[in-house]
Formats: sequence, C-alpha cells, structure tokens
Amino acid sequence: AASTELSTPERAATSGYLKTVKAVSLYRQIELRDTAGVVIQGDNPDAVDPIVCKTKALAYVAALLDSANTDLAAAGGTTVLPFKLPGGMTGYGVDYSKASNLVLFNRGWKGKVDLYRSLDHQAPVAGAAALAVTELTTALGGAAAGAVPASTFLTGAYWNFVPGGTENAPNILVDAKVGINPLLRDSIQAGDTRASKIVALPSTISGFGLTTSYTYVDALATNSSNLSKPIAMLKIEELVLLRAQAYIETGDLTSARTDINDVRTNYGLPAYTTAFATKNDAINAVLYEKRYSLLASGPQRLVDLRAYSRINATYLRKETANDVFASAFPIPKGEADARNNKTAPSCS
Repeated sequence: AASTELSTPERAATSGYLKTVKAVSLYRQIELRDTAGVVIQGDNPDAVDPIVCKTKALAYVAALLDSANTDLAAAGGTTVLPFKLPGGMTGYGVDYSKASNLVLFNRGWKGKVDLYRSLDHQAPVAGAAALAVTELTTALGGAAAGAVPASTFLTGAYWNFVPGGTENAPNILVDAKVGINPLLRDSIQAGDTRASKIVALPSTISGFGLTTSYTYVDALATNSSNLSKPIAMLKIEELVLLRAQAYIETGDLTSARTDINDVRTNYGLPAYTTAFATKNDAINAVLYEKRYSLLASGPQRLVDLRAYSRINATYLRKETANDVFASAFPIPKGEADARNNKTAPSCS
C-alpha cells in the first residue's frame, strides 16, 4: 500500500491478486485437513497461531475473497498487474494479469467456497448456495444454465509443469506407481468418451494391501510428453458443474439438470430429458460428471464424497479388510501440540 512505484490502480490490482492467491492457498488446506482444522497465520510472523475449525476457516476465506474482489473492482477492469504471472495463468484461453479477468477467477473461487459453506456439516450457511449461483454465473461471464459453449470448457487457470525449465518441475502425477481404483473404470457409462482417460497399466501394481491394473492416461511414465501436461487449477467445465451443485442446494433441479446436460452431452452421452425425481438423483448425476471430467485434477472427488456423507462402502470399494476410509489428512501431533491443539478445534 505504501509503494511509490505503483499507480493507485496497480496497488489495488496487486492487493486483489495477492488476497485471492492467499485465499485459494488456505482453501486448499481446508480441502486437505477438513475438520482437523487449519492454521490462519496472523500479522505477527513469529507467533505460533492456533488451529481453527473448518467453519471459521471457510468464513475467513470467503471474506478474504470478497475483500480481494473489492480491490479488483477499485483497480478498474483495464488495469494490468505490474508483474509477470506464471504461464498457467495466462496461456489457457484467458489472461489473468488483467484485473477484469482476475475478477472472474476470484468469483469462481468464491462460488466454490460458498457452495461448500452451504454443505458444511458443522454449520451450514443459509443462503450460501444462492450466493454461489450468482458468483459462479459471474465467473462464467453471465452465461445462463446450459448456455456455456463446450469449446470453452478447458479455458481457465492451470498449474504448468516445465521439465528443465524455470517455472516448475515435471508433472507430479506422472509415475509408474500411480494407479486408480478399479471401481472408477467399472462405473463409467457406455458411450462416455471420457473412458479414454482410463488405461491399463503395463503391469499390475500393489501396495498397502491395494491392487490395481489401471491408471489415468496422463500418469503413464512411459509417455515422456506427460511430464509437461498441465493440471487445471480452475476451469470453465468445473465452474459449470459447481453451479449445478449450487442450483441443487437452492432447490432449482431444472437449472441443475440443464448445466449437467451441458457437460454430459459433450462426451457422447444422452441428455437427461425428464426432471430429476429427487434431490439425491440430481446429486448422483452431477457427481458422476465431476468424477470423470475432473479426474486427476485435484481432490474434488474426496471433497464431494465428504460433503455429501458418502465416504463409505456404497461409494468406495474396499480392497482388503484393513483398508480404511479416511476423510481427511490429520495434522501431525507435534504441530498440534506446539499450537496447543490437543483435540480437533471447536467452532463453538
């Protein structure tokens, strides 16, 4: 804020960008830790801040994204960030160095956060799903349900991987020991062209009592080009499906079905032509599309199974009697003790 080298709009745009990145980073921690809680570092970098509960962390992230959006609006849509962004933020159909595009990125994340605030088991936020619909529609450029062109589905922000380059290391998912749950292959619907993402491993792999003969095509270490494959951070296709989820939570199953069909028909599957009989039917439909459209692009599947209380044998396949269903990664005991959090943080 005290910079004399940046113009007032550039300072506002920079603040909006940094707050958005901070919010996204914290949200990724919530995805990882869930009810184990996360740390929100205060202004004192030397302080050992406590672990806060998921509900409070989500509220903080939501407020931070709104604050960032206020800054981006103050910057003005034509303002360009006064520093260079990584290639994944500029090279996939949209240049997020422009404040006007950063607003879309920010609103996309705010819509995602508000959706899961509406699904928070500890303290669901009334009205958050309706907010998510509005925010996601803004992120989609105002497009109505079913009106997002499939040609834009891959547009968005990506993690870039450049082996031997200056931006990053090789793609972290490319490994001969990366496999997928066989249930993923067994559950895909006939005619779904996303089946091409699932391929046989050169040989069966086993570990920790688990065995699989299948993997995600971009994980094959035998294909050197996979080392440079980008991974979507947030793309249009995910925004469409997130909006469908938000519509479901508002009770608008018709609009949800329209958004689901927008994605579904792009992969060779027939549209749902009749209304969903129940909310659960609509949830089943959107989670199917998310499962295959977002395969190996993040923790979305785990987050959704958790949000809809589906981390159980109905939706996951046990490989052995000792195979456990873990809903979250725990915080190491040493860190929890140092922060004086002997038990999961309370939201009361």
